[in-house]
Amino acid sequence: MKPALDAKTRVLVAPYSGVIGDGGNYASDDDHEARVRKPLDQWATDHGLELIFVEGVQVTVYGKRGSGVGPSTIPELRQTTAYLDVSSSVIFAARYAAGIDKDKVGDFDYPNATPEAPTPKQVDDLAGKLRDSAVYHAAGRDDPVDARMAQLAKQDYGLTVRIAALPALEPGEPFVDYAPELLKRFPGEVVMVAQGRWLDVAASAQAKADSARDYAYGRYEYASFTQGSPMQDRIGTVLKRLRFLLKDSAYGRPQPQPQPKATPFDVRQTISGLTPWVLVGAALVLGGVGLYTWRRGQAARADAERRAMRRARAYPGGVPRRAPVIPPPPAPDTLQTWQIVLSLVGILVGTIALFVVLRLVGQGVARRSVRDADARNRNEATSARLNKLADVVLHPATPRDAAEARRQADLAGQYVLVLGDFEKATTRAKLADVNERITELQEAAT
Repeated sequence: MKPALDAKTRVLVAPYSGVIGDGGNYASDDDHEARVRKPLDQWATDHGLELIFVEGVQVTVYGKRGSGVGPSTIPELRQTTAYLDVSSSVIFAARYAAGIDKDKVGDFDYPNATPEAPTPKQVDDLAGKLRDSAVYHAAGRDDPVDARMAQLAKQDYGLTVRIAALPALEPGEPFVDYAPELLKRFPGEVVMVAQGRWLDVAASAQAKADSARDYAYGRYEYASFTQGSPMQDRIGTVLKRLRFLLKDSAYGRPQPQPQPKATPFDVRQTISGLTPWVLVGAALVLGGVGLYTWRRGQAARADAERRAMRRARAYPGGVPRRAPVIPPPPAPDTLQTWQIVLSLVGILVGTIALFVVLRLVGQGVARRSVRDADARNRNEATSARLNKLADVVLHPATPRDAAEARRQADLAGQYVLVLGDFEKATTRAKLADVNERITELQEAAT
């Protein structure tokens, strides 16, 4: 580490701050800021120096080039927490404080421990202890896990858990990856192995178990690195997140239960099926009204004829002069006959016009339905592309170096921005722009 330090860089190493809050060394985060962070930054600035401050396993640079430094890959995180080894972060901080360009500051090699498979004897020994008790503490462990954690996991989250708490590893000691082999001894359960402040999780849904573990470290990294929060809290966060991933869906987009595919509403088919009945009904109504009027006229004329005949029989000599003269009803003339014909023609024309109107309305509504369906299909296709891209961007392969880790982080940030723009894409042009950006992300990710 010393070769990376220049003449204007100093290193100060301090223990964990302890709990910040009631009963802790500092009443609040503001109190810690006022008593530790600000004075150190002021001292470094006043003396024209860069101060690398290690508090617990949190590394911070104070001075003109102030910055926080931490692990950027899973191997670095495992090395820092399992061995309590901050060397990689301090070397990075020293190179950064020396003014090395940000694109090259991470270009150095540090030997992070490579996980090794346990021997059969090691697996037998640890599995036997976990079979006797769901929570096992190895000798030398300074951060015990409450024995009731397994019971609470079953009660609160419905998960059967085995927890092995082992001490932090010494420099040069091999890192043994117990969790996968222990899961074979306890299938269907969740196996958690803590070594120092590192936690391995093994479960049948391994991708979700890793995601839950990584979520816990990412969400509470600064507090746990600085304060030295207990492993018991870390385990609780992982279990809560794992239960969410197993039972619900991440990113606020729950997937519905499978349903039979609904038959889409076809306006044209519906109107085509109803049109004949509408036409028949209209014809019956119009024809019935015309027939009723004609029959009523016929009955009135027949009644008038009967009254005239009775008067003629009553007065064979003629109608009395002082009596009113009632003329016979007029016979149907040519004009009345054509009125009937015109009524029938009107019925036919009205029926045809109604059919045409219904047809036009149906076509208009159908065209709109087609446009809506097309928009839905485009949205669903874009959503499928985003979901597929999420597996690549949000769960990338282990990066080879710091530069690749930063590139993966940039891709994840761009994905979140694209996801937000997709939610706001209300027009076809905006959706096309989102798809272009998805294509760019896919090309960058591969």
